[in-house]
Amino acid sequence: MKRLLLILIFTLSLQSWTKADDISDLEVDGLSIGDSLLTLYDKDDIEQEKAKYYKSNKYGSITFAPLDKQYDEIQTSWKTSDKEYKIVAISGGVHQNDINKCYNKMEDVKNEFVKFLNIKPKKKISNPNPYGLYTYITFKLKNDDEVTISCYDYEDQFGYQDIFRIRLSTKDFENWITKEAYD
Repeated sequence: MKRLLLILIFTLSLQSWTKADDISDLEVDGLSIGDSLLTLYDKDDIEQEKAKYYKSNKYGSITFAPLDKQYDEIQTSWKTSDKEYKIVAISGGVHQNDINKCYNKMEDVKNEFVKFLNIKPKKKISNPNPYGLYTYITFKLKNDDEVTISCYDYEDQFGYQDIFRIRLSTKDFENWITKEAYD
């Protein structure tokens, strides 16, 4: 029953995406690419909570509690030179107790995205990393911005809970996160 409820929530949240011509038309937890974090938080709070795990400081990220209960956590990123703290990437995460259910959810949401975005995703990819296994499916929009759905299967010794995520991100942020962020 809980699985059906989550699929229904994700399906309903995707319905506003059917007319999306641009990634900024899409929302996660009521937030869109291009929105300013300053509408939610004070500059000092953002800087204090900014993640410290990137080696490159071109972009910053902050994780916070969701605005509604659809997600367990929200993460947003912005270009650090932007005084308005405009969002360039946003993800909503839902913690998972069973990674196989996460993979099933990923497939269900992928099928919904295929219908709503009317584009085919890139191949499903699984990347092992020091913390576990990251499996994701990416939809590349016309301007190369991306929508990614993923499951993080963390190794037990790290104490992280597995998580399902939906992420919206600009082309520039994606290039940075894959080529510069951790170098």
